[in-house]
Amino acid sequence: MLTLEKLRNQFYPVETIGTDLVRCGDELPGRTIHTYVRLCGADGCAPLLVSEDLVDDAFAAQVLHQAGCTGVVRPSKRDLQPNRYGFTHLLEVPPHYHAELKGRLDAERMRTTLCIPIFGCEFSGDETPEDFHALRGRLVPTSRWNRPPCPRISLRFDNPRTGGGTGERTVFATFDQVLREIANLAGVQDGFIELYNHRGEIVELVYRPRASFSWIEGRDDAAARLIDANAIRDTLWTFVTR
Repeated sequence: MLTLEKLRNQFYPVETIGTDLVRCGDELPGRTIHTYVRLCGADGCAPLLVSEDLVDDAFAAQVLHQAGCTGVVRPSKRDLQPNRYGFTHLLEVPPHYHAELKGRLDAERMRTTLCIPIFGCEFSGDETPEDFHALRGRLVPTSRWNRPPCPRISLRFDNPRTGGGTGERTVFATFDQVLREIANLAGVQDGFIELYNHRGEIVELVYRPRASFSWIEGRDDAAARLIDANAIRDTLWTFVTR
């Protein structure tokens, strides 16, 4: 199990917060990583969370006490209590989803739960380990608590003019990447863009004359509507964050 002594042997500085919380520091070139750990004793599974550069002991305590010490065997997404950062959900993942404490406390890390405060649009809660690593590595800077929402978007597209496309598969993409592909699609009559949000809902975009796009949700062509190119950004943001 994780103990204060074991953490002090691997981190510096280590600060105690209240009776059961510890903040461990890692000074790196240009940034500091703060790892908060709740010590749950021999019968518990230690929840932990990570912050880059930002120290907020009260928020860490709020998250880790809400998480509890029971642990999870698969990702768990649930409502988070109101907080100063506007996060709406808590995502908890088991040790085979994360690499925190790896190479330092390998035996102990198997009884940890990584707790991530998130905006609901950032993760679906049913990610595979591979999906989780891809999202955390490329789309969602989970250790930055002052980030804006970074919605989970799966993209499939084909653009004959540029030669770009994903074939039959989808790829994770940032909001700005999707906007660039939409801009590239302007004037292309035989291309398309498909997007999935964190709920698994789908929308298809097809270019139409006079600088507009056909917006088709749920593969229901009968419900298609025209959206002016200038209104795409706001409409898309609503779709990926709802």
